Amino acid sequence: MVTFGNNLDSKAMGTKAIIKIANRFFADEEVNKIALVAPHAKLNTIRDYKVIEKRVVDTPKEIIGIINCFNPKCITNAENITTRFEVLSDKPIAMKCFYCEKITNENEMVFC
Repeated sequence: MVTFGNNLDSKAMGTKAIIKIANRFFADEEVNKIALVAPHAKLNTIRDYKVIEKRVVDTPKEIIGIINCFNPKCITNAENITTRFEVLSDKPIAMKCFYCEKITNENEMVFC
């Protein structure tokens, strides 16, 4: 079961949005994907109607195998090679490809 809420009151931010996913706990790779799309997100783990963990999503320093390089001449688009990026900035997102050194920004991101 998935629940969405938008424009909810927030003491810290004025308004906020939430996505509640029942019986689902995220692996680190999934948290990294969330960090790329929503770098200010917070994940709360709730069990038996109690918050047992609050986790602020951090953009990792390196992204491996999550997004494709936007450069069509990059070797990762021609060969079976796992993509690898160094995160240069998280506000806005900017990543440098390990192989071709082209910069990919948040408007050019395509998930694998």
